Amino acid sequence: MYYPLLLGFFGKPDIGPIWTSYLGLLLLGSAAIAIGIFVSSLTNNQIIAAVVTGGILFALYYLNTIATANYMPKALGQVLNYFSLKYHFDSFSIGVIDTRGVIYFLSIITLFLYSTVRSLENGRWN
Repeated sequence: MYYPLLLGFFGKPDIGPIWTSYLGLLLLGSAAIAIGIFVSSLTNNQIIAAVVTGGILFALYYLNTIATANYMPKALGQVLNYFSLKYHFDSFSIGVIDTRGVIYFLSIITLFLYSTVRSLENGRWN
Protein backbone atom coordinates (compact mmCIF):
# COMPACT_ATOMS: atom_id res chain seq x y z
CA MET A 1 0.00 0.00 0.00
CA TYR A 2 3.06 2.22 0.28
CA TYR A 3 3.65 2.53 -3.46
CA PRO A 4 0.21 3.89 -4.44
CA LEU A 5 0.56 6.51 -1.71
CA LEU A 6 4.02 7.41 -3.00
CA LEU A 7 2.73 7.59 -6.57
CA GLY A 8 -0.20 9.75 -5.46
CA PHE A 9 2.16 12.09 -3.65
CA PHE A 10 4.51 12.60 -6.61
CA GLY A 11 2.08 12.33 -9.51
CA LYS A 12 -1.43 11.71 -10.71
CA PRO A 13 -1.69 7.95 -11.35
CA ASP A 14 -4.82 6.26 -12.62
CA ILE A 15 -6.30 4.69 -9.49
CA GLY A 16 -8.46 2.13 -11.33
CA PRO A 17 -5.68 -0.24 -12.41
CA ILE A 18 -4.07 0.00 -8.99
CA TRP A 19 -7.19 -1.08 -7.10
CA THR A 20 -8.17 -3.74 -9.63
CA SER A 21 -4.64 -5.15 -9.42
CA TYR A 22 -5.02 -5.36 -5.64
CA LEU A 23 -8.38 -7.10 -6.11
CA GLY A 24 -6.78 -9.54 -8.55
CA LEU A 25 -3.92 -10.20 -6.14
CA LEU A 26 -6.41 -10.81 -3.34
CA LEU A 27 -8.32 -13.33 -5.46
CA LEU A 28 -5.13 -14.99 -6.75
CA GLY A 29 -3.71 -15.21 -3.23
CA SER A 30 -6.96 -16.61 -1.87
CA ALA A 31 -6.99 -19.27 -4.58
CA ALA A 32 -3.37 -20.17 -3.80
CA ILE A 33 -4.14 -20.43 -0.09
CA ALA A 34 -7.20 -22.61 -0.77
CA ILE A 35 -5.09 -24.95 -2.93
CA GLY A 36 -2.41 -25.05 -0.24
CA ILE A 37 -4.92 -25.84 2.50
CA PHE A 38 -6.37 -28.66 0.41
CA VAL A 39 -2.98 -30.23 -0.30
CA SER A 40 -2.02 -29.80 3.36
CA SER A 41 -5.15 -31.70 4.40
CA LEU A 42 -4.03 -34.68 2.30
CA THR A 43 -0.62 -35.17 3.93
CA ASN A 44 0.96 -34.91 7.35
CA ASN A 45 4.31 -33.70 6.01
CA GLN A 46 4.63 -29.93 5.58
CA ILE A 47 7.47 -30.16 3.07
CA ILE A 48 5.50 -32.45 0.78
CA ALA A 49 2.48 -30.15 1.04
CA ALA A 50 4.58 -27.11 0.14
CA VAL A 51 6.24 -28.79 -2.85
CA VAL A 52 3.00 -30.23 -4.23
CA THR A 53 1.20 -26.91 -3.74
CA GLY A 54 4.03 -25.08 -5.50
CA GLY A 55 3.86 -27.55 -8.38
CA ILE A 56 0.10 -27.19 -8.76
CA LEU A 57 0.30 -23.40 -8.66
CA PHE A 58 3.19 -23.37 -11.13
CA ALA A 59 1.27 -25.61 -13.52
CA LEU A 60 -1.96 -23.62 -13.22
CA TYR A 61 -0.18 -20.30 -13.65
CA TYR A 62 1.83 -21.30 -16.72
CA LEU A 63 -0.91 -23.18 -18.57
CA ASN A 64 -1.30 -19.93 -20.48
CA THR A 65 2.20 -20.30 -21.94
CA ILE A 66 1.56 -23.88 -23.03
CA ALA A 67 -1.85 -22.96 -24.47
CA THR A 68 -0.43 -20.24 -26.72
CA ALA A 69 2.26 -22.49 -28.23
CA ASN A 70 2.16 -22.92 -32.00
CA TYR A 71 2.01 -26.72 -31.89
CA MET A 72 -1.15 -26.74 -29.76
CA PRO A 73 -4.51 -27.21 -31.52
CA LYS A 74 -6.59 -24.06 -31.18
CA ALA A 75 -9.55 -25.66 -29.37
CA LEU A 76 -7.33 -27.41 -26.83
CA GLY A 77 -5.32 -24.23 -26.39
CA GLN A 78 -8.47 -22.27 -25.54
CA VAL A 79 -9.51 -24.86 -22.95
CA LEU A 80 -6.06 -24.87 -21.33
CA ASN A 81 -5.96 -21.09 -21.45
CA TYR A 82 -9.24 -20.89 -19.55
CA PHE A 83 -7.81 -22.97 -16.68
CA SER A 84 -4.74 -20.74 -16.38
CA LEU A 85 -4.46 -18.47 -13.34
CA LYS A 86 -2.39 -16.00 -15.36
CA TYR A 87 -5.04 -15.68 -18.07
CA HIS A 88 -7.64 -14.53 -15.55
CA PHE A 89 -5.23 -12.36 -13.55
CA ASP A 90 -4.01 -10.39 -16.59
CA SER A 91 -7.32 -8.56 -16.99
CA PHE A 92 -7.09 -7.34 -13.39
CA SER A 93 -3.56 -6.04 -13.91
CA ILE A 94 -4.65 -3.74 -16.75
CA GLY A 95 -7.56 -2.30 -14.76
CA VAL A 96 -10.49 -4.40 -16.01
CA ILE A 97 -12.70 -6.31 -13.59
CA ASP A 98 -13.75 -9.22 -15.76
CA THR A 99 -16.61 -11.18 -14.23
CA ARG A 100 -15.27 -14.37 -15.81
CA GLY A 101 -12.08 -13.91 -13.80
CA VAL A 102 -13.94 -13.20 -10.57
CA ILE A 103 -16.16 -16.25 -11.07
CA TYR A 104 -13.12 -18.38 -11.97
CA PHE A 105 -11.21 -17.42 -8.83
CA LEU A 106 -14.27 -17.80 -6.59
CA SER A 107 -14.93 -21.22 -8.15
CA ILE A 108 -11.34 -22.34 -7.52
CA ILE A 109 -11.53 -21.12 -3.93
CA THR A 110 -14.90 -22.80 -3.32
CA LEU A 111 -13.85 -26.07 -4.98
CA PHE A 112 -10.65 -26.46 -3.00
CA LEU A 113 -12.15 -25.36 0.33
CA TYR A 114 -15.04 -27.79 -0.16
CA SER A 115 -12.54 -30.53 -1.05
CA THR A 116 -10.57 -29.69 2.09
CA VAL A 117 -13.65 -30.04 4.29
CA ARG A 118 -14.52 -33.37 2.65
CA SER A 119 -10.94 -34.59 3.08
CA LEU A 120 -10.89 -33.68 6.76
CA GLU A 121 -14.28 -35.27 7.37
CA ASN A 122 -13.11 -38.43 5.63
CA GLY A 123 -9.99 -38.52 7.81
CA ARG A 124 -12.04 -38.05 10.97
CA TRP A 125 -14.17 -41.11 10.28
CA ASN A 126 -11.26 -43.41 9.40
